[in-house]
Amino acid sequence: PKDVLPKGDLHEQFCEWRCEQVSNVVRAASAAVRAANPKCARSAAVYPSWPAHRKMVGQDWARWLREGWLDFVCPMAYDAPSYYDRHIDRVKRQREAAGDKPLFVGLGAWLHPDAVTVAEQIYQDRQEGADGFLLFSLDERLATELLPDLGKGVFAAP
Repeated sequence: PKDVLPKGDLHEQFCEWRCEQVSNVVRAASAAVRAANPKCARSAAVYPSWPAHRKMVGQDWARWLREGWLDFVCPMAYDAPSYYDRHIDRVKRQREAAGDKPLFVGLGAWLHPDAVTVAEQIYQDRQEGADGFLLFSLDERLATELLPDLGKGVFAAP
């Protein structure tokens, strides 16, 4: 209905309602995993711009971490090197939102022309407080070109 669209009278209420529904699913899934295996770490690949994506898609992942429903998050920060400044700003905000919980930044390896630009982004993310990273997605280029080169540098460093 028009009332819940961005300019509608009920938009803010709808966003809060949707956020609560998504959070209810995360809370229930977390409890089920914890009951099945208390040692299992719980995480989620999440949209990268908190709090904007809280409102846009209902992902309040900072709350999920605070409540203990997740042990760490992996924001899908798939930015090309040409968006370097935006990426760094996002990682700073992600680090702040994650608090003292681990933050593993998801990087879009397919957007990078070579292993050097991937390594530069990983290095900068570490400087901004990221605890680790994930490379998306595994394909022939990542496996045969980028990973061997990254193994000589950024993967070799502690």
